[in-house]
Amino acid sequence: MRIAIIENTGSDFFYSRLRLCKFLKKKGYEITAIVPDDGYTEKIKDSGFKVLVLEHNIRGKQIKNKLNLFLDFYKIFSKNKFDIIHFFRLQPNLIGTVTARLTTKSKIINHITGLGYVFSKNSFKYKSAQLILILLYNFNQRLLNAKMVCQNTDDINDLFL
Repeated sequence: MRIAIIENTGSDFFYSRLRLCKFLKKKGYEITAIVPDDGYTEKIKDSGFKVLVLEHNIRGKQIKNKLNLFLDFYKIFSKNKFDIIHFFRLQPNLIGTVTARLTTKSKIINHITGLGYVFSKNSFKYKSAQLILILLYNFNQRLLNAKMVCQNTDDINDLFL
């Protein structure tokens, strides 16, 4: 079984996901890291994992960055057949899930590591952003059939309608 693990950065993958990937590899799964090249791709490869590099900034705020990330995912998912695609963090969860559903029949997992800064504020601007995120995560779960994993169990009550 082929599993893709997508993280915001290679360093996040290396320091936060490597243990999980080693465990899965020991169980017989083929693991591929999909990360931007931030100097950690060689370390990940040296740890025994295949790496596919995202060409564009995964954390950019401009709409152009989001479209480029969509295209990066589209190219990768069209060329590689994964049984499971496991996204970590906000941008990969939201943009990657839509792309994966359009290009594959893979099982999709959205891993929510935390709700972040947006959920710590109460102004109209932040309440609006919270509502948009809630709607997008519910869209992923209900319409795109993504499985959700929340590291912080309190987040479940805030996110799902």
